Amino acid sequence: MDKRKIAVVALLVVFVVGMSLSTVSASKTVKIGKYKCKLSKKDIKKIKKGKQVTKSSGKYIKYRDYSTHKIKKAKVKISVSKRSNDGGTVKGKYYVESWSSQGPIKYKWIRL
Repeated sequence: MDKRKIAVVALLVVFVVGMSLSTVSASKTVKIGKYKCKLSKKDIKKIKKGKQVTKSSGKYIKYRDYSTHKIKKAKVKISVSKRSNDGGTVKGKYYVESWSSQGPIKYKWIRL
């Protein structure tokens, strides 16, 4: 191979690597223990305006149904909202809660 072909191949490799790295979407991963979900840029804007966003974590918890005594699964969801304990808002802090149909699991405060 002559130098011209090597230069063209090297340029193409750099171009492909640059294109693949620049396709990263603007999102934030929220984690509570072993449960996590991704918030898109659109979701973050909704939260900052004061709305609540609920996403599925893709994981399940097991619980015993006491009426039938069978073990069942419940999907874990994560809610993110802008609030504080007194009902107002704390600047820069957002409330994150993981819950299922059986009730809350964990909660914490984060910054977006």
